[in-house]
Amino acid sequence: MKPLVQLLVLSLSLSVASTGSGKEKPWGPAVTESDAGQVQSADDTPRQESGEPSGYPAEESGEGYGLEHQIESLLVSDKEELHSHPAEESGIDLEDPGVELTLARTTDYRRIPFAMALLTPIDSNSIEVDHPVLNHFAFNWLYGESDRVEGFQVSLFGQRTVDRLHGLQLAGAFDVVGADLDGFQAAGALNHIGGDLDGLQLAGGWNHVSDSAVGFQGAGAVNTVLGDLTGVQVAGGVNYSPRLTGVQAAPINVAGNLTGAQIGTVNVTSGRVEGAQVGLLNYAEEADFSIGLVGATRVGGIHPVAWTSDTALINTGLRGDANYTYTTLSAGMYPLGEDLVWLLGAGLGVKFPRFVADFGLELDISHHAVMFEHDFENGYTSLTIARLLARWDLLPGFSVYGGPAINLYVGQGENRLRERPGYIPSIGSYELEEHEVSAEAWPGFSLGINLL
Repeated sequence: MKPLVQLLVLSLSLSVASTGSGKEKPWGPAVTESDAGQVQSADDTPRQESGEPSGYPAEESGEGYGLEHQIESLLVSDKEELHSHPAEESGIDLEDPGVELTLARTTDYRRIPFAMALLTPIDSNSIEVDHPVLNHFAFNWLYGESDRVEGFQVSLFGQRTVDRLHGLQLAGAFDVVGADLDGFQAAGALNHIGGDLDGLQLAGGWNHVSDSAVGFQGAGAVNTVLGDLTGVQVAGGVNYSPRLTGVQAAPINVAGNLTGAQIGTVNVTSGRVEGAQVGLLNYAEEADFSIGLVGATRVGGIHPVAWTSDTALINTGLRGDANYTYTTLSAGMYPLGEDLVWLLGAGLGVKFPRFVADFGLELDISHHAVMFEHDFENGYTSLTIARLLARWDLLPGFSVYGGPAINLYVGQGENRLRERPGYIPSIGSYELEEHEVSAEAWPGFSLGINLL
């Protein structure tokens, strides 16, 4: 309601001020943002583009502008803000020509189409002292300021638009927009928007939006949006948004609530992920899909697991659950061969929809480094296992699972000649002698328990 109260006070003040004397304007016609099309002439006598007389004393007198300098804060309180309040709350008819006239006079901009600055205040915009200035093209050598830009603003070093910018802003070092930006902003180091973004930001260092954003942010280091983001963030360091609908891609991604995807090394969402986290380390309050080395959610939890299989007599590990996926980290031991064999592995699994509350099917694949006792440096050897598991929740906090598996063993160097882990015969083998690589495949099984 604050803009409405200010509007009523301004209307009354302008009416009282209409008995004062006129004041000559220094330069150029003033341009207003009223939907009624009010345009101020140099002698402050408003005229209507439609040619119809308004019949309002304030319009005929052409006075009251001395008061405008005492209420500069109202210069941006335009009709768009009033439309955000229900008519029944305001009690004001926005179609009333008198209200249109008042709105026109509170958003009075002087149009200077082309502006140039060496270092503000050494600039052409300083000619106008009584009104904020609207530029269509502004070129700034070191640093320059425009009140509002509808077009282009370019600087070799830095620049600032006090109010809104509609168009393009390019700077060698930094760009600042005090209110909303609708268009494109690019700088070598920093872009800052004090309001909303609808468009594109590119910076060598940091992009920042103080409110909401719709579009794309690309930065060499950091992207931040403090309101809702609908779009994409790509950064060389960190992305942040409290509410994201879209995609974040960076080494570190941070969000509050996410509908879409996070792709990075570390992905953190403090709320719900309706989509996927893809990275080495993922954390969320709750997530549909978590794909990575470690995937943890507060709702799904992290659980200890233990199982036996044909390739390792004893396996232990940790399992992190999302709604439809899970990840595992494990260590296993096979003591039945010529050498004691250790297996260190990581896996990713998918949970199929359950048709029975306590019973479900899961499919996972895991990769294990195979290390022979007393010999860890004689060629990398690996074991990849795919399993189809049936899981039965016997008790709260306790479940059993088991199922068939397919094993693929790849040996390199002298280790390829060692006895592989597992006691089920191979169903196929292949060897590349020139590369000192051998491979074997065979069926297997897995039986285990999961502590919820």
